[in-house]
Amino acid sequence: MKDDIRTAKQLGMNGVVLGLLDANGKVDVERTKSLVDLAHPLPVTFHRAFDVSGDLEEALESVIQTGAQRILTAGGRLSARNIS
Repeated sequence: MKDDIRTAKQLGMNGVVLGLLDANGKVDVERTKSLVDLAHPLPVTFHRAFDVSGDLEEALESVIQTGAQRILTAGGRLSARNIS
């Protein structure tokens, strides 16, 4: 992932999407934050690992701690189709 982030920066990408969970299915704040820091100044979106983290409110607070600016989510569902 670190190599991919470096490549994205070198190629002039507009941002990166990533996300890490720990062995308990919680947002891995420390490792994700290190990737967010590496990606700077590119904005980071935390991907749909968020949806399988179990407790979405806790996951949201954890993602905020990482410095990621956005979350790609289906609201905790397995699919983003037909969400109403």
